[in-house]
Amino acid sequence: MKKKIINFLKNLSLLLFTTVICVLILEVIVRLFVSDLPIEPHPKDLYIGDPETGFVLNPGFSTVIENDIGRAEIRINSQSLREDRDYGEKSPGTFRILLVGDSQTFNGAVPLELTFGKQLEKHLNTRYDSIEFEVLNAGVPGYNNGNQLAFLEKYGAALEPDMVILGFYHNDILTNNTGTTTIKIRDGYMISEHENLNPISLPYPVKRFLRLHSHLYFYVMWKVAIFSRSRIVPWVELYAKTPAKDFSSDWEITGEYINRIQKWTTGNSTKLMLLYIPQKEQIDNELWEQVISDGRDYDRSLPNSYVLKICEESEIRFFDLYHDFIADRSGNGLYGEIDKHLSWYGNEAAGKAIFRYLENSDILTGHINKEKR
Repeated sequence: MKKKIINFLKNLSLLLFTTVICVLILEVIVRLFVSDLPIEPHPKDLYIGDPETGFVLNPGFSTVIENDIGRAEIRINSQSLREDRDYGEKSPGTFRILLVGDSQTFNGAVPLELTFGKQLEKHLNTRYDSIEFEVLNAGVPGYNNGNQLAFLEKYGAALEPDMVILGFYHNDILTNNTGTTTIKIRDGYMISEHENLNPISLPYPVKRFLRLHSHLYFYVMWKVAIFSRSRIVPWVELYAKTPAKDFSSDWEITGEYINRIQKWTTGNSTKLMLLYIPQKEQIDNELWEQVISDGRDYDRSLPNSYVLKICEESEIRFFDLYHDFIADRSGNGLYGEIDKHLSWYGNEAAGKAIFRYLENSDILTGHINKEKR
């Protein structure tokens, strides 16, 4: 009996040793030959928990974010904004625009001065001399409309915005039903209940260690997530004319949040505009062909039309970047190749498009008296 136990332990040790060696070899192979892994976009301590909003950007924190889009220094001011300075009481003759949104508004890998908010600020101040424009970036990665509403209710009034631009992205629809609880901050890291790259449940310390240190784990989880999304209801169902999931309750919650944000802006004598930011698959023809390759009936701008309807029913100003992006024929990439957020050029194009919309609308009426020549 004792000999059998000894042999079993020897065989088990050999098996474990062989497994470790194989894993290490695979780790080396992935590091050497896999170049298109997704990027870890959330540096440690970039976020802190907040009882009302769920979480906010860590005041005073600075870091560098680098991926295939580029490299940018990130600084968070004392007001939890991605800004290089604090914003106090507005000076007379100042029109302040507050951008509220998620990672597409935050734009981590793009230098602050090149983000679409600062591009918009530059165009407005170049065009008009009767007023000074300030555009504040309150975008926070992982935020949905529930987080954005809570942020406005807690912090918005102190920032004294004359106008709020709500940056809307398709994944808001998928996470609004969780309110402000979709994301948790633990040990300085963002933990998502819907984290696509972690479909297998592991103890948190193990999961986080592997995410940070193992390319192999990251690669396997990425592939499992892709496979899972092909079987479970994925975001692509938002574009299906006959989706496999009933999104009616998700759209109802989304409409409620947008209307509550409008109620907040109205109560604070602030104008509201909803900015629809399309995802790369909507704009890139090759990627869209992959979406529709299963032969089902899809509408390329279906979510956009639903959000437009919500805005029309509530008389909320709506601007969709989809049409400008589809018409773009410059040959430059509007999004990153691996990280599908807006690229430097995408931010430039968005800033120009938003400026043209504001210039041609009456939303600034009463604030602009004299144009620069």
